[in-house]
Amino acid sequence: MTIRSTPPWVKTETAADHVQRHARNPLTRAHAADVQQAIAVCRVADSAVDAAAALTGLLTAVAECAGSSWLKANNDDPDVARLTALLESAAEPIPAGGFPEPGDLDDVLAAVLWAAHGPQ
Repeated sequence: MTIRSTPPWVKTETAADHVQRHARNPLTRAHAADVQQAIAVCRVADSAVDAAAALTGLLTAVAECAGSSWLKANNDDPDVARLTALLESAAEPIPAGGFPEPGDLDDVLAAVLWAAHGPQ
């Protein structure tokens, strides 16, 4: 029997795919495509330095897709607050405390995309 593991970032990728297919605004769709590209970069990063840079790129892509105005207006949401804190720490040469586990980070990023652009 073969056991297949779930590829990393599947929740975020699903949310970005939904945004890319259903958003009315072409810029929002382009940002969703940027999220998908950032996920692809994360999946092939083969060193700690590359992985940190790729994760920073993914955090930035998700924030841009959600939109700075939306993030500010919804900063009381725990996932939005966590994304904002991660973005701030990612700007440091070595993020304080490192990054969360990919599964936890996937949950946060997907939740932000669904909240910003999911079905109403």
